[in-house]
Amino acid sequence: TFAWSSALAMIPLGVVGTGLALVWMADLAGRVGGSRASVATYLIPLVAIVLGVAVRDETIAPLALGGMVLVLLGAWLTSRAERR
Repeated sequence: TFAWSSALAMIPLGVVGTGLALVWMADLAGRVGGSRASVATYLIPLVAIVLGVAVRDETIAPLALGGMVLVLLGAWLTSRAERR
C-alpha cells in the first residue's frame, strides 16, 4: 500500500544521493574532460565489493579479485595523461 512517509523518505535519497552525485560528476567532467571523468564509474564495482566485505561480511571470489585488477588497470590506462 502507498504510504506518504515512504514516499517522502525518497526525497533525501534523490536529492543527496543522485543530485549531489550528478553535480560532482558534471564538475569533474568540466575540469578533466568526459573520458577521464568516466573513470569514476569504473570504481563503483570496487566500492560495492569493499562495502560488501566490510558491512555485510561477504566473501570475495577469486574471479572477483581478478576482475578488480582488470578494472583498476583499465582505470589507470584511461586516466593517464596524453603524450605529446
